[in-house]
Amino acid sequence: MSNKLAAKPAVHTNGRKADRPYFVSSAGYIIHYRYLSQETIPRLDVAVRLALAEEKPQIPTQRLETGPGEWNEVPNPHNEKYQEALEAWEAQVQEEAGRRFLTLCEQYALIYEVDQEEVAALRAVQAVIGDPLDDLTDEQIFLWRIAMPTADDQMLLYGKLFGGLTEEAIQAQKASFLGDLQRQVAQGSARPPAP
Repeated sequence: MSNKLAAKPAVHTNGRKADRPYFVSSAGYIIHYRYLSQETIPRLDVAVRLALAEEKPQIPTQRLETGPGEWNEVPNPHNEKYQEALEAWEAQVQEEAGRRFLTLCEQYALIYEVDQEEVAALRAVQAVIGDPLDDLTDEQIFLWRIAMPTADDQMLLYGKLFGGLTEEAIQAQKASFLGDLQRQVAQGSARPPAP
């Protein structure tokens, strides 16, 4: 069954009926999602840096005269080879953090149903052209190649997962505030402004 333009399932939380937030991708798929904490990316970065700490290049030293007749090994973080190795390590950290973030999206943040027919069709075509996508899961193919194939989709997703202020969110907040205010006025519980 395809989730393309499927009805939104209701989710119950703490006795209140609430619909999961969703968006429609450029390919026409409805993707429900869970909000992520603003701490998610920094914590993910720290976890990756810890996991790859042993591979981080060590700061080289150079022997310098630190006093008359006194020689010591002094760290040299400006060494060109060290800088190149450090840049390569930082790129590895960013790549791994990106991979882990996509896994977080695939396994937790996004709520979706894989369109198996579309995945099978794309796998078949890719195999014919010599790129069988064997290294990707069905979920990865569905999300990143079928449902949200564009950078715009992925940027929209990123903004929504972290509660970015989209025009839609601003209008929803205004409507919520106005609804509460009108309800308070109707019940006579609104306080007049302080003089």
